[in-house]
Amino acid sequence: MFKIINEKQNDLQRIKLLNIDTGEYISVITELGANVNEIVLKKGSNLFSLLDGRKSRNEFQGSEIYNSAVLFPFPNRIVKGKYEFKGDSYQLPVNWPQEGHAIHGFVCDKPFEIIHKHTDEAYAEITLSYKYDASYPGYPFPFQLNVIYRLDENKFSCIIEAENTGENPMPVNIGWHPYFSINEKIDNIKMQIPESDIIIVDKLIPTGEKKKNTNFINLQEIDGREFDTCFALKENGDVYETKLFFPDEDVTMILQQDKIFKYLQIYTPPGRKSIALEPMTGQANNFNNKEDLINLAGGEKIKMNYAVKVQ
Repeated sequence: MFKIINEKQNDLQRIKLLNIDTGEYISVITELGANVNEIVLKKGSNLFSLLDGRKSRNEFQGSEIYNSAVLFPFPNRIVKGKYEFKGDSYQLPVNWPQEGHAIHGFVCDKPFEIIHKHTDEAYAEITLSYKYDASYPGYPFPFQLNVIYRLDENKFSCIIEAENTGENPMPVNIGWHPYFSINEKIDNIKMQIPESDIIIVDKLIPTGEKKKNTNFINLQEIDGREFDTCFALKENGDVYETKLFFPDEDVTMILQQDKIFKYLQIYTPPGRKSIALEPMTGQANNFNNKEDLINLAGGEKIKMNYAVKVQ
């Protein structure tokens, strides 16, 4: 049996989707960009908390606001916040001044409205929505963004629905920014990623070149490797799977992303207590390089999904 609970953790109001029988749950902070702050799933008799979440509003300050955030209408960087689209030039706020770029969109601190809830014997589901009025500087394209979170036994999933509510086309690139951890340093974790090419970058901006990825084709220990790396995934079926094996707990976490999410950004933050595995529909700066940029016509909708499970 599943249920949905409203609760408060310190100064954060959150919604919990709970499997009463197994103890599995996810918690969502609706007022901060529909942020999934906890994913707790079960293998055997053990529950595993998979995200390096935050426990108070203060912990979401600065760059921490992007922890587990839905990134829309673009993830990663847009050089100097400037881009051209359909013959017009636009200037976004430079919200990453240490590099002089715009980064990670602008919905991660916006309140989302709950528009639908459902529970039954098999799952719990909640739909959160944000309506944008085209007021953010440099992005005059109104939209509605729906995020549908679902908890099944042994699985968390998310469907993202984006609708262009204006009359003119709008550029879109979508991402999710989770940091995964199960209370151990990432050096001992083994990782496997889909067949892919590495996007060559200069100061984290793609150069237009790629090279074949030859590491982590099978489960391989992360060891001391550092990542801030984008992988262009090679299509092989409808779903890409990235795996993390945590040897101390003998559990494998699987991140699934559908084929609209053609890219995976991997990042190792300072401290090496977690690793970010970020599904993205396009690479960094694709408002400019146009590589896999989604061009959403007036009134058009797009839908995509990702999921996390353990085994």
